[in-house]
Amino acid sequence: MMEGETDPVIRRRLARIADAAPRVPAAPPATFYEALNTLMFLFRAIPAIDGNGISVLGHLDRTLIRSTAGT
Repeated sequence: MMEGETDPVIRRRLARIADAAPRVPAAPPATFYEALNTLMFLFRAIPAIDGNGISVLGHLDRTLIRSTAGT
């Protein structure tokens, strides 16, 4: 997608995604951005695999602080 993109803001966003994609969600998140990506990946992937939908994300503050603790 970056090859055809000329907007520098979108290119930066795509580069950030490309940087995080090899680690998320297989490895523990190193940044808040990676933690959020892991959460959103699971929010989308589990219902697709399981057939059940997650209707709410719950307490994002608690979930994300646990996933980035120690970094």
